[in-house]
Order: sequence, then C-alpha cells, then structure tokens
Amino acid sequence: MLGKRFVALMALGVVALAGCSAPAGGGGSNPTSTGSAANGAAPAGEAVNLPQVGATVDATEFTKRTAAAMKTQYHAVTTTTMSGTTAVTTADIDATDADNLKMHTVGAGSELIFCDGKSYIKTGSKWTKSSADLSKTMEKMTNSIGSGLSQSVTYVGASQLDGVPAYEYKVTAESSSTSGSAGAISMEAHYWIDAQYRLLKTSSKAKVGGTSVSSEVVYSKFGEPVSITAPM
Repeated sequence: MLGKRFVALMALGVVALAGCSAPAGGGGSNPTSTGSAANGAAPAGEAVNLPQVGATVDATEFTKRTAAAMKTQYHAVTTTTMSGTTAVTTADIDATDADNLKMHTVGAGSELIFCDGKSYIKTGSKWTKSSADLSKTMEKMTNSIGSGLSQSVTYVGASQLDGVPAYEYKVTAESSSTSGSAGAISMEAHYWIDAQYRLLKTSSKAKVGGTSVSSEVVYSKFGEPVSITAPM
C-alpha cells in the first residue's frame, strides 16, 4: 500500500536525523571553520563562525553535529512525492533518549507510533503491533548502503526562514551499492540549520533503485514537551 510506504520513508528519515548512525563522509574544512564571504556572513545578532560560501565541509562532522542537535523534542511536517503521488505527514518526535526514540506520525492514510523499541501502525481503526526495532532497521539499511556511499557537503550561505537566521548547506550523495534491497542511490538535498545546528528545513530529490523521490521537511517546536505512548 502506497500510504504505508510514505509513512515508512518518513519514519526512517526521522530515525536517521535522530542520530542512529552517521554516514561515512569525505574530507574538507570543519563546518564551523572561520572566514566568511559577504553573502555568507551571519545575520545580525548571530555569533557563529562560518565557512566561505561554496566551501566543502567535512560530511561526517556535519552529520554528527546536526544529529546531536536534533536529540530533543520537536515537530516535523513532511511533504513527499513518489511515483507521481504526493503525501503529507506530520510527526511529533522525542529523541532525547538515544536508547528509546519515540515518534508519532500521521498521514498518507496511516498512523504510526514508535516507542519502547516497538512500532505500531494504524490503518482505519485497527492498530497492528510489530516487534521490529525501527532504529535498528534504519541502522542496517544505512550500513548496507554505506560501504559504497560517497557524499559531499557544501556551504551555500546565510538567509532567514520565517524570521529565523538560517544557514544553508547542499548535500549530495551517490551509492552504487547493490547490497540489501535499496539498490543504487543518488541524492541532492539542501539543509537549513540554525545557530545551534538544529534543522529548520530540508529539501531533497533522490533516486533509489530507479524510483524518484522528492521531499520537503519543516521542523518546529524544539524542546516543547510531547507525550508518546504505546496504543495497545
């Protein structure tokens, strides 16, 4: 069912951002190395060190810092288009405990709750429980792809999103790995982060095993309490 595929894609993406694993990265300058061009300077009031616009930064370090910053509670709205169909999912995430990620997503005709190492999917009025650990599933997928993955992260510049200072990075990744079920992957994504390295927005286009997927995720409500419990 297409709806479940959308929910699964969104859920796996959230797990990755919660820092279950950091993909292998290339070289380059530190993501907060000093020096900034005029168009890449921090907006007024922001005390952050930035790379030069167009500079390549260390992909592994960038991923680690962003993942660490997202170990909090937050809300995410994801718009995904795949095979000509678009779906919107909303999610509340509690990633404060690395050993007990909690998540509640709604959209694409399904509802998913993940907590205490279990996942629950609701279709219609019926909940179905799975013993699969979503974070471990994501880790296995990442490891199966990671051996053939090459990626780069480039600093684009500073701007504002809804009045909040934002720093844009372009991430490109390619993998020819055929291990596992994912197949070859190519992706270009843009990440907008705040001064604390929290994601404000991501926009990506990818091909996974020949299937085109595009998505946009908007993040908000950082640190606001969420209550996520098993439905059964």
